[in-house]
Amino acid sequence: MSDLALELGEHGADLVLEDGDLRRDPSLLTDVVVSLFTDARATDEDELPDARDLDRRGWWGQDALEEVWGSRLWLADRSKVLAATSSSMETWAAEALEWITEEGIAEEVVVTTETQGSRIGLDVEIRRGTATLHPELWQATADLELDALTVRFLTG
Repeated sequence: MSDLALELGEHGADLVLEDGDLRRDPSLLTDVVVSLFTDARATDEDELPDARDLDRRGWWGQDALEEVWGSRLWLADRSKVLAATSSSMETWAAEALEWITEEGIAEEVVVTTETQGSRIGLDVEIRRGTATLHPELWQATADLELDALTVRFLTG
């Protein structure tokens, strides 16, 4: 089980080329990046970043499957750096990554935020713990000599 490798950069994620071919990523990293940075549909209760724009984004098939894909982190666009924004970002990221523990891939996903000037930093740590399913995903992480997978990004 492997995906096309995505590399996080300052302006988003890009596919990675290696020797003229698309590199594959057998680890959890690409799955996490897609889960966090694919726009999930905003709920009716969510305040949209631009009140004039009624686009709730998200995948159109979400309604038919009754499954949420992606995260609502996009709602933090143009938000003020407030404790409420940080709290919402933690909630949205945790929701987007619930599948990792539900499928038994990891024992725990820990999401924290930190205010860094005019930005909010989001840290995601995925801990395997006693989870035994999909060991191939963790082998790729072990090859990197990591005990956990950590993803960090900043708003703003």
